[in-house]
Amino acid sequence: MMQKRKILINAIMSILQVLVISSVLFILYRFLLILYMPRICKNCQKKLGIFEAPEVNEQGDIICKACSDKMKAEQEQAQKQKEDEDYRVNLAKALAKNSQWEYKILNAGLGPENEEQLNKLGAEGWQLVSVLSAGSNNSAPQPAPAQQNPEQTQQPPPQPQEPTQPAPATTVYIFKRKL
Repeated sequence: MMQKRKILINAIMSILQVLVISSVLFILYRFLLILYMPRICKNCQKKLGIFEAPEVNEQGDIICKACSDKMKAEQEQAQKQKEDEDYRVNLAKALAKNSQWEYKILNAGLGPENEEQLNKLGAEGWQLVSVLSAGSNNSAPQPAPAQQNPEQTQQPPPQPQEPTQPAPATTVYIFKRKL
């Protein structure tokens, strides 16, 4: 029984030695490959050093860190430009869609008698934009007469105008709604 144990222990030790030796040989092989096999950046043709970590692009080519960073920055810039362009296009579409209005002008007096008609327009989606008072006797101010030279002939002063009947006051409601 003792001898079987020794044989088993020796077999396990032999397997462990083979594993350790093969691992060391593999690491040494990789080191020698890195050391003697030139690694050159596909973009800038720079020879990568032993301790410089190579990057790999989408095509599987070895590139240096500087080229990788440059490519990433270009991709980010292109993505940002695309997002900006998409935003501008969507904003233009939204503004064009929202800027189409239909207008309605309603001549009516002020008062509760028009409340029902105004409520009906509101229920139909019309928005009140402006309220104007039409027909009132509002006139623009007239400019003052120019000073005359005393040497010029005197004209008679202007006669005051006769008061006219004011037109009945009407309120103009201006509505809009989206098409």
